[in-house]
Amino acid sequence: DDAFSFCDNLTSITVNNNNNYYSSQDGVLFNKNKTTLIQYPKGNTRTSYTIPNSVTSIGRYAFSYCGKLTSVTIGDSVTSIGNYAF
Repeated sequence: DDAFSFCDNLTSITVNNNNNYYSSQDGVLFNKNKTTLIQYPKGNTRTSYTIPNSVTSIGRYAFSYCGKLTSVTIGDSVTSIGNYAF
């Protein structure tokens, strides 16, 4: 939890495809099978983001302090949103 909490200038997270535990898509950090969105990079300048349909859980603090982000589309697959996710 909170691994990138104060990385305000972090614009993208890239995970090697051979990593056994984590993955990334469009600069966003997920667990390996992309069922949990772990961290949206705080310095990313996008104003909107659509969570992939594979995601069932949004992690704690995943979108906290993402100042540029004004819209997040959450699909029906999401059944759990962690504390302080937004």
